[in-house]
Amino acid sequence: STREDQKDKEMRPDMLWMCYAIAIAADASDIGTDKIGDKAVCAGAGCPHWGKSVADEEVELESVRAGGRTLLQHKIKFDQEVNTSSRQSCCKLADLAYGGQGTRETSTSNNPTSYKYEFSEGFQNQLCNVKADKNCWMPQGISKYKNLITRSFYDRPDKDQLLRPTIYFVITVMNKNDFSYSNILVENGPPTEETRKCHAGDHALRKFNGEMWFFVACTDHVTIFSEEHIVKEKNKVNGKKFSYFVPGDSVQKIRGNSVAGDRVWFSFISRNHGMLNEFWSGRYWETAEKLNLKLIEFHQDNGGVWSMSVKKTFTSTSEKRAQGATRIGDYMFITTSKAIRRCKLSGNDGNELKRCSDMCKVPGTSQDPTCANDGKDNSQNLVPQGAETDNDGNFYIGTEYHCDSKPFFEIASLATFTKDSDVKCFQKNIDILKEKATDAKDILKKMR
Repeated sequence: STREDQKDKEMRPDMLWMCYAIAIAADASDIGTDKIGDKAVCAGAGCPHWGKSVADEEVELESVRAGGRTLLQHKIKFDQEVNTSSRQSCCKLADLAYGGQGTRETSTSNNPTSYKYEFSEGFQNQLCNVKADKNCWMPQGISKYKNLITRSFYDRPDKDQLLRPTIYFVITVMNKNDFSYSNILVENGPPTEETRKCHAGDHALRKFNGEMWFFVACTDHVTIFSEEHIVKEKNKVNGKKFSYFVPGDSVQKIRGNSVAGDRVWFSFISRNHGMLNEFWSGRYWETAEKLNLKLIEFHQDNGGVWSMSVKKTFTSTSEKRAQGATRIGDYMFITTSKAIRRCKLSGNDGNELKRCSDMCKVPGTSQDPTCANDGKDNSQNLVPQGAETDNDGNFYIGTEYHCDSKPFFEIASLATFTKDSDVKCFQKNIDILKEKATDAKDILKKMR
């Protein structure tokens, strides 16, 4: 009966946790196969089939034999208010309440015009500001589709992962017409699944067969769900209340090692603009040799199951600490921790990144500091995140960490910039006044 109950999406989460703890221990006799407790742990749709070794499963089994307390403690420690009275799909993205109100500021220097977006002050206060913050959300990547701009946030990890593992991420959907937004809490897998952690959290939004789909980068796997999986359900996680929820049994995951002989990393992900189901993915690393930038393609079969293939792999000798990538024309634009970089596509197969250089300066980053510097590691600066483009060649980038309000930017016609790092991507009125005052002081000094 436990195995059948796990198929029931209306079942209370706390009961699922309890059934899982009991069922996996009861099925210890299955250890003779290459899975342990397969029938109990992976019953019903959404079974992850991670393909762990027998040795790995024995370690997990031993943890449960110790009393099964770890799993139940996870459930008890989650600071959430759950209402599972109805988990019917509630809404397309266009039908969300959009109860939050953000703002948009216009740059004074660019023609065509660039923009800076921010969330409400209340939401900004729930985003992580300093390394000591725990009860907060870390801003991550950005995506754009027509009049929608979406941001992703990952759960700030606790030092003790046993007390509060990072199993959630958040997608915020903003309407460009009036800058209103809604937040969607997403559970990265059902309670019966051991591996639910999602670090990174960059994402891409894509329309497929008339339905909006999210592809979320979680370092070693990509998590996929659609707007049809959103339900109305009240939750409270990390001190923030949510009205929209994507249950863990609605998401599908594809691991990076699912492509034989060609490992895919998901430190970031973005659409290959103009192509229906092609995406860019890569790896954040300290050396350029491990950038692992790939052009990948997702496929969906008639049963709705997604799969992945690699179309091309790109190499670089200069680009490291990548946070996003997308192509505009003959150039690949790489978002790094400090700057937006433009690389020429070269080589016989067009898969070599050459002659890379910095683009315009993003306000608040180490290129154009606007916050106090502690003198140690520039920890007060914003860190650029994500990379996407649109039909007009505009470039979309998010930010994270300890400066300002974690804004995100729409940079007009980035590929046409000629002065590159000599100009700012966005300029406020106050910046112009300061520059004019500085110029006036310089003139007076020369006259003296």
